[in-house]
Amino acid sequence: LFGLLLLVASCDETVVIEVNIGTGPHYSLGTLTFNGNHGISYSALCRHMQVWRTAMVPGIGRFSEYRLKKDLEALLKYYRQKGFADAKLSYHIDNIRESHHVDVTVTIREGHRYEIAIDGNKEFWNLTLKKDIVLSTIGNRSNIGVRKSIRNMTNRYRAAGYLHTRIDPLMEDINVESLDIRKLRFIIHEGPQTIVDTVTLTGNRTLPEKEIREQLLTRPPTTFNNGTLVPETLEEDVYAVTTLYMNQGFRERKVESQVLYNEDQSRADITLKIDEGPQTRVRSISFTGLTVLPEATIRPVLVHSKGSPFRNTAIEAEKQAIISMMAEKGYVHTVVETDVSYNAEKTLADIIYEVRPGPQVTLGEVFIAGNLRTKEKVIRRELKVQPETPLSLQTLHEGQRQLRDLAIFHGVRYRTTGLQEQKEVVNLFVDVEENKPFYVQFGGGYESDSGLFGRVMAGDRNVFGLNKDLWASGEVSQTGYRMETRVTEPRFLNTRTTASIGFFNEELIEFNQPFGTRTTGGSLGFGRELGKHLTTALSFSLEKRDQFRVEDDHDSRIEEGTRTIFVTTPFIRYDSRDSFVRPTKGWFTSLSVDLSKGVEEQVDDFVRYQFDTRYFLTPFDKLTLAGLVRIGQVVPYSGSEQVPDDQLFFLGGIRDVRGFKENLLRYDGDGNPVGGRTAIVGSLEVRIDMGMNLELTTFFDIGSVQDAMVEEGTEEFRPTAGLGLRYITPIGPMGFLYGHKLDRREGEAADRFHLSIGYSF
Repeated sequence: LFGLLLLVASCDETVVIEVNIGTGPHYSLGTLTFNGNHGISYSALCRHMQVWRTAMVPGIGRFSEYRLKKDLEALLKYYRQKGFADAKLSYHIDNIRESHHVDVTVTIREGHRYEIAIDGNKEFWNLTLKKDIVLSTIGNRSNIGVRKSIRNMTNRYRAAGYLHTRIDPLMEDINVESLDIRKLRFIIHEGPQTIVDTVTLTGNRTLPEKEIREQLLTRPPTTFNNGTLVPETLEEDVYAVTTLYMNQGFRERKVESQVLYNEDQSRADITLKIDEGPQTRVRSISFTGLTVLPEATIRPVLVHSKGSPFRNTAIEAEKQAIISMMAEKGYVHTVVETDVSYNAEKTLADIIYEVRPGPQVTLGEVFIAGNLRTKEKVIRRELKVQPETPLSLQTLHEGQRQLRDLAIFHGVRYRTTGLQEQKEVVNLFVDVEENKPFYVQFGGGYESDSGLFGRVMAGDRNVFGLNKDLWASGEVSQTGYRMETRVTEPRFLNTRTTASIGFFNEELIEFNQPFGTRTTGGSLGFGRELGKHLTTALSFSLEKRDQFRVEDDHDSRIEEGTRTIFVTTPFIRYDSRDSFVRPTKGWFTSLSVDLSKGVEEQVDDFVRYQFDTRYFLTPFDKLTLAGLVRIGQVVPYSGSEQVPDDQLFFLGGIRDVRGFKENLLRYDGDGNPVGGRTAIVGSLEVRIDMGMNLELTTFFDIGSVQDAMVEEGTEEFRPTAGLGLRYITPIGPMGFLYGHKLDRREGEAADRFHLSIGYSF
């Protein structure tokens, strides 16, 4: 590394630094040697070394010592998971400068391989207690892992009311086939479980006993409480009762607990001794120095009021509330002091707030930098502040948050001049860092429901620097094609509402369907996020739809007519999932209603309801449970019960009931799919993380197509079950799934294989 520093100072204190770096040649991994590995094979160790995997790719396998250190951390974790809790790893690098290779030697001291057993436990299963054993995560150097495991298990027993549990570790070292094995047994002496017989309150004269008991978690056994005594919980109860009295103005209250055990300490009687002391109430609240705001504006934000219980803890909150209200008027340097006086009996308190506003601060100039493409008016619109107005820190903070929420910016930074110096005029400098406006996305592959496909999308997320997103996309697959373009305004009418308008052209012939559709149209949509998880939307679409019949070879088409349809769709969605790509917990629920109106014919006069709810739960590490319920219904409203084929629901395939071919859950005597006005689907999945970005899944699907236009097929619910293997990529999983029919009918195939990109739900 060669560095040259040039320092240029001027009146504006600008410093320019130039650094010239001579990188020299890069080095690649030569040989990788492991010494001392007896319990794990050479190939298994190599698979956990990224420096080794990278070296297998010619031309890009550059050696990184930093990556090597990370690999050794991963190897140590792997050794501990395999039972080698005492393992130690080190490395040595030999540089071969002429060939630009490095040879790496990893020295391993495996130590004992631990075989762990648990004896004497009756209250908890072995599987439960093994969660508390940490040798596989932190090792056992200086016996720390054993001691912490004992502490974890003891705490678990203590939380269940076993106050005298003793756990003894017993170790036996043996040698098997050149491996040093340490058999570790945790011998558990559970002792008695202590149950609460009674909880008695004494000394409570003012507060009713019922209100106090509502604060207690320590109780005798009930239907929903096993009544165990946990000392830590009892301490929390004492604190809760103390807080209750404090909030009621008892400043000198005292709460103590007393526990009396029977002979074998299996039963306990608890007494809470309460010394209430005097109750203090507020006699008066007054202000001094409050010349900027009227008292009537301040009093509603106070916790205290005349006659209410006095609380010391509320004083600080009230001071901050006053400071915040003053700051919104430009008095950002306000200081508030309090003075509280009591009568002789300490039953009445007088509160005086002394307000010192300081100078009113006005926002001066707002300077914006870094917007190479974005129009300055877009940034000023989000700031919501105007020069020569009182400075509001809250408004500045909200403006910064709104700027950061825009997709066109990578970062937003504020700087002020004059604020710390308590000047009356403060200038604001807004530095923004723009994201690259242009983007191109493309992909391809194979999916069971669309066959071979290719997709491309290109756009500009900051058209003309106005924070508008314009994109165009095209997709071609074995089932047809779709071309679409759309422009989105994220701040419609300067609000948090998103508006978008788009146009599309599509031709679709789904697998196993005897008909296809050719659709051209446009849509206008509005969306709004209501809080963190809730989203609402309203869209309007006008489309011209051509339906045609296709022969088995899909080469011959028979046009059946053209229809013009106008659809209004209100939509609501609740999404609390922890991840969009790979959810492990949370809910996803949506409801949409399509109000369809045929412009020239009544055949498209219907209301379509679609409800979808999903739930994800991870009760154990690496195990996720996922559930789905989906219901759809079409209800005609113009007197005719007929609904076109392309508006009906069809089930079967990778997206719903995975033991069937696409759209063939219900079919007629000729093997053609039968659609219905009602569809119901339910699915359960168990997803097991196998490591190495692999996920094993088992699933159960069930579905029914009802209210068909023809009396063929069955409305019965058809169940399937299956297995799958997915590879998790940064953009989602790619999977190979096998579904088997649980109620196979005569003439049906027994199963179905699927390839998918992304989760089925």
